[in-house]
Amino acid sequence: MKEIGNADTDQPEAPNFMKLPQKIRPYGNTGPKGVLADYAEAKERARIRIAKKNEETWNMLEQKTITLRDTKQEKDEEEEEEEDFFEDYKEKRLRELKALQHKQQGNHNSNENRSERPTFGYLRTTSVKEFVGDIEKENSNVFVVVHLYEEFISPCVKLNKYLHKLAIKYPFVKFLKFLASESNYDSFALPTILIYRAGNVVSSHVRITSTLGNDFDSSDIEILLGHQGVIALPYNLPSFARNNI
Repeated sequence: MKEIGNADTDQPEAPNFMKLPQKIRPYGNTGPKGVLADYAEAKERARIRIAKKNEETWNMLEQKTITLRDTKQEKDEEEEEEEDFFEDYKEKRLRELKALQHKQQGNHNSNENRSERPTFGYLRTTSVKEFVGDIEKENSNVFVVVHLYEEFISPCVKLNKYLHKLAIKYPFVKFLKFLASESNYDSFALPTILIYRAGNVVSSHVRITSTLGNDFDSSDIEILLGHQGVIALPYNLPSFARNNI
């Protein structure tokens, strides 16, 4: 090693750290060798401080890593719960849409069935030969309204006029008129209304003037048919008239 000259004029040579003694001398040594020892000791202290600081930093980073790991786990759980929620919601919506589609399909089928029902739209005369077939062979969903009448009885004539108008208004109902004298039916019981469905008698209304009076009108007949389920009750009628039959 090169000798160190005057401290005021010469600069010391940079120490070779690889050849410094491993033993740490007491701080504050003097002389060239003491200075080198002090430098080595200071370097070791610095290394210890750096190592300690690195350890603290590592511990801090480890703690942050744990915190981040926990946070990530919580986030993953939240995302999983959110995914479950949306999956449940999607399945619920699919069920609702399927139910709506089924309902709409049912309504469509219902409309198709309704469109397939026979329509009539007029008051037709039936006879003894045709009567049974007109009743028993008709579509089971169709109401058949039969008026037993005589031409010489004024309430029967008026009722035929009203039934003709109602047949136009309610084309899915089959309206028939049958001359009572062809079956020896007592004219005293006229006018008589018979209502059938699927070949069976739903109701019979003998001498309707006894119930409605001789001054009955078309709305009275509508109410009578409405109460039997043949047609919907007219909503534009007063309440007392709706409950009067």
